[in-house]
Amino acid sequence: MRRKSIPLAVTGLLCTLWCLYMPWQVKANDVATTTPADTAQHHAVNVCEFDFEAVHPRTDEVWLPDRWERVTTKEDSPDFNLNHPFYNEARLVREMEDGKVKNHYLEMVLHKGKVSYQTKARTREVDGTEETPEELRFIPVNAAKSYRLSARIRAEGFEQADRPTRAYVSILWFEKADDTAICRYEDGTPIIFSTTAITRDTGGQWQEVGLTVGSVPPGAVFLELRCTLEGKGIKARAMFDDVALSEEPRVILDPGRPVPVFAGDEKIEMASFLSGLVAGDYTERILTRDYDGTRVVQQDTRDFRAERDREILRKYEVKAESFGTFRLCYTLTDAEGNQVAHRSLVLVRIPVNMPLKY
Repeated sequence: MRRKSIPLAVTGLLCTLWCLYMPWQVKANDVATTTPADTAQHHAVNVCEFDFEAVHPRTDEVWLPDRWERVTTKEDSPDFNLNHPFYNEARLVREMEDGKVKNHYLEMVLHKGKVSYQTKARTREVDGTEETPEELRFIPVNAAKSYRLSARIRAEGFEQADRPTRAYVSILWFEKADDTAICRYEDGTPIIFSTTAITRDTGGQWQEVGLTVGSVPPGAVFLELRCTLEGKGIKARAMFDDVALSEEPRVILDPGRPVPVFAGDEKIEMASFLSGLVAGDYTERILTRDYDGTRVVQQDTRDFRAERDREILRKYEVKAESFGTFRLCYTLTDAEGNQVAHRSLVLVRIPVNMPLKY
């Protein structure tokens, strides 16, 4: 008898799951979400934060953001800096209220292609003079940590017929402090992780965007942050504020296969890889529900002790025995009950006569 193939809807779900579970894949939060579940407030450490309140005036009274620089396209520009024409506009806006400075933010106006600003060299004094060595321009990366990027964006003039326009914030990863040493995928594409893009007008309101990088790309030693407005919208305008990067302990859930789909009565064995923890006692809580959240399938709590900055591997079995789609939620807390990390993963169990073909 001919074996049944997986229906199209299930195939689509499997493809989606695979995309969500690449080893260093970014999980970008929805534009409307301001406090993602994967953020661990108590154990997050601020790496850098830019509210654009520190400014430098020029003689022509144009204000420049401190520690940021405009991306320009030159003859020898790397591929990820192309299509940044000089005639696009960018400036720092001073917002006033009742005669007092209320806020500063970075504003970009698009005419064609892209307009971007990226983090700039940090100056330091050497023998009484300032210098900006190239290596100070890049932000060091700790491979034992995960990273959280957040920002606020306001958009105007995006909804022009047949002129799609996007505004977003990105992390660029580098193997060394050199623009030519950007990390790349096997096909040569630069490794750039970006937040969910704003594609419509925000009605005068700030929208928070962000992404969580669960695992640093292989070989990455430094990173840069970049704010970008791109597309075809004539005089489309994007404003950026409160760009922040934080790091926290790394927690990776591993179902033991590239696509977390299990057939028949196949045992579901999960593993959690932990690194970057401070020494102390921790509790991990594993809650598995039906995908719609109506039924709890399994609930488990386990305690363990971690040594400082040592990698930890924890294994456990998931008791999801019926056919269907399940959501596994993993929560890690410290001895004081503070949440260290929260991760979730979608699992699927299918009948044995619906084989999964990789």
